[in-house]
Amino acid sequence: GLRLSMVDSAHRQPSNVAVYFTVDTASGDPVAGLTADDFRIYEDGSLVSVAESRQTIVNPELAAEHYTLLLVDMSGSVSESDQVPLIEEAATEFTSSLEAHQRVAVYAFDGSEDIHAITRFTRSAGAANAGVGRISGFRPQDPSTNLHGAVVAAIGGLDDAIARSDVPLRFGTVVVFTDGTDRAARITADAMGEAIDDSAYDFFAIGVGDEISEGVLSRVGREGYVMVDDRTAIRAAFTEISQRIIQMTQRYYLLSY
Repeated sequence: GLRLSMVDSAHRQPSNVAVYFTVDTASGDPVAGLTADDFRIYEDGSLVSVAESRQTIVNPELAAEHYTLLLVDMSGSVSESDQVPLIEEAATEFTSSLEAHQRVAVYAFDGSEDIHAITRFTRSAGAANAGVGRISGFRPQDPSTNLHGAVVAAIGGLDDAIARSDVPLRFGTVVVFTDGTDRAARITADAMGEAIDDSAYDFFAIGVGDEISEGVLSRVGREGYVMVDDRTAIRAAFTEISQRIIQMTQRYYLLSY
């Protein structure tokens, strides 16, 4: 009942093989926590003996890096509200949980054309988590909401960060937190949708309040989204998305034999 999808493979003479793949349920849910003994290896239709294969799960970080860019709406409706401390607390827990598994960056957006770095991707452990506290000090340059443009800019920022990596396999995720509809009208919803469709990254979204429509949120959060009516549930929404991302990261296996 499980689905294995090959990502990449390599071999070295005389007979060393490494395969990198994902494991999901038939319904598409990620499967984590498998061990080398859970797998059976076949070559040309014949089972390879476990005693001969010496199969083992190798640390996948040797072959791949995962990046998550958290994009936080800090337009006027958010930055002037009483929910900033809740957002900062939730984002802090979010980055803390993810940094153990991948690289994390946090950016804010308002109505401006560009997104604003709160903390950039770095190799320093805990750097993203340490920088999240700067969210509360952010002041929008344009109080409107450039949601569409921010998502497109986040994709570009993730492209740039991943291009600097020297590992063979690189994966990215964009997480968007917003409380409103795009009012800046710098980029159309269709242009944003095309950028998401053309991207190989995973996209998640968290929406809070009555202004954001579920249709827009589902478009931004292609792989999953959470609608929050009660602002006190923001923390739980961030936790739900972070757990989903960790599960998706842990569905990757590097099996050597």
